[in-house]
This record gives sequence, structure tokens and C-alpha cells, in this order.
Amino acid sequence: MKQTVLPLYLQDDSERPRPFASCVLAQVEGRFYAFTAGHAVEKVGALSLWAPGLNGKLEMLPCSRGFAKRHKDPLEDLDMGLLPLHASSLGPFGGYSFLGETEIDEKGEARYAFLHNFYMVMGYPCSPGQSKVDYPARKLNPRSFQLHTNPPDADLYEKEKLDKTKHILVDVDRNDIRINGKKVTPPRLYGVSGGGIFCISHETYQGPLIAIATDRRADARVLAATRIRYFIEEARRINRTASLMIFE
Repeated sequence: MKQTVLPLYLQDDSERPRPFASCVLAQVEGRFYAFTAGHAVEKVGALSLWAPGLNGKLEMLPCSRGFAKRHKDPLEDLDMGLLPLHASSLGPFGGYSFLGETEIDEKGEARYAFLHNFYMVMGYPCSPGQSKVDYPARKLNPRSFQLHTNPPDADLYEKEKLDKTKHILVDVDRNDIRINGKKVTPPRLYGVSGGGIFCISHETYQGPLIAIATDRRADARVLAATRIRYFIEEARRINRTASLMIFE
């Protein structure tokens, strides 16, 4: 999964790429995409997006247009961001694993079962300890954040004004995160937006991508995410209607 989920960097006013979000690489109908949060794409504007290539250096993402889908009604807000990638310019990104449709829970069939599976959140926090950049060399070694978690104890969808058919909530209690049974202080989750949520089998330690993380609801101690099937539907629409130039 480390080869599928990447941190995204946005060029600031000093022309230095700064970490600001995460993304998940996927392939839909032969087209290459980076899926992320819609509010992240909205921040990009005319600035350049960067990500670490397999060579360990920051490289400009081969993307000439982003698509953000937002809605004023919170019940309808899917907060989706799709970045079509130029196949001919993948270069240092070409060796990464782009999830195929068989590795994605498009039909929403993955079901949480306490003894059978768990949810894994994977993204890249923006805190300095997690993402240091050697700017002269544009070299970095970002540290991913992986959280094994479960649905919240209570059904919070109505309280959080989210449609359960379109979103997923997972438990994120910063005061009770443990590694090997010991409590730890996790990094701040700013930057994890756009990261992946997977439904992982305890037995095989594998499972499909089920959602893209959008925002942490601190008061409710949960992380909200948009179900992945809506990204696939939107990607197929873009494949049909957008200019081929954004894919070539």
C-alpha cells in the first residue's frame, strides 16, 4: 500500500513545495488517476502539484487539470478530488502501484466484521517530523501514518450530517491510539485528507480500498471519508466527456 498512497505537495509563494494532502493512485478503464479530497484540489488553483517519485525526489505531478466535486448541502457533499495523469509523462511515478478496479470496493460490498477484518487509514501528515524536505536536492523521505481502526461505537452519521450510503466514519481518538498495546501520541492528521481507507482481513492482511479520507471530526473523534464508488463513477464520466489531452 505504500506504493499506492502518496503525499501531495503544493508549491508555495516562495516556489517551495510544501506538504498539504495525500492521494491514492488508481486506474479506471485504462486511465491513470490520483484520487484525493475535493477541498485539496480546490486549493491548487494554478499552482504546481508535486509528489515523491520512486527515485526519492520530488517530481511535478503529470497532471494538467483537476476535478473537484463539492455541494453546498452537507448531506450531498462528497468532497471528491480527481487528478487525471498523463500516461506518457508518468516517468518516476510509472513504477508505483495503481489500484485496479478489482482492488477497489466499487459496489460497496466490503462489510466490517469485528473478528474478520478492520479498517486501515493510510495517509501522510504534514507535521515537520513526518515530512522533511531537502529543498536544494528536492529529496525527501516522508513517513506515512497508518491507523488500524474500526467504526465508532455509536451511529454518528445523523449527528455529523452525513449520508451513510455515501460516507464512512472510522474511529480516531487521539487520546487512545496504541501501538503494540502501548499508548502513543500520533501526529496531527492535517495532510491525511485524500488518503485511503482500506478494509483489511486479519487473516490475509489484504483488502480493498473502500473510501477516501476527507476530514477529521475532532469533537466526535472520527474521521470522515467518501465512499470510493463515487470516485469510480466520476472517473468514468470524465473518461467519456473530457478531452483526451488530459490523459495522453
